[in-house]
Amino acid sequence: MRRPAAALALALTLALGLMACGNANVVTPTDVTQSYVDAVAEGNFPGACGLLTAGARATLAAAGTHQGCAAVLDRCLPDTIRVPAADQSQLLYVTIDMKTSGRRAQGTLSGLPVARAIERVALLRQRGRWRLTTPGRAVLRCVHRLHARRHPHRRHSAHG
Repeated sequence: MRRPAAALALALTLALGLMACGNANVVTPTDVTQSYVDAVAEGNFPGACGLLTAGARATLAAAGTHQGCAAVLDRCLPDTIRVPAADQSQLLYVTIDMKTSGRRAQGTLSGLPVARAIERVALLRQRGRWRLTTPGRAVLRCVHRLHARRHPHRRHSAHG
């Protein structure tokens, strides 16, 4: 694990900040997306995986040749998108444009290289909590390449 303490501190900061505002139970899709970006930028892939739905984690693990979600994120995201610990204030320059409709949300990210690598996310509210159903553009592309390497003879068709 790379920075479990940082993820815990981030979660506590978010929770305390929300309670101070009188909104202890309100965590928005934008909050979850920002936490995901922060975890990815810090290289805290276990923390990032914790923000994904079980289905999204299973998809990553299945493509990773028996590696878990965190190992696939580490493999699929370039080191160049990581933000040095000394300069975490950079993460304030990530812009998240979120569209929410009922239990679903779609976000488009821009700004820092980490945001451009993730680019788009989808979220689902399950049991009152928002979780990402997609890990982002760069990860999905990598997962498709890994899957193609594992199953070179399979062809995708509209008929299954």
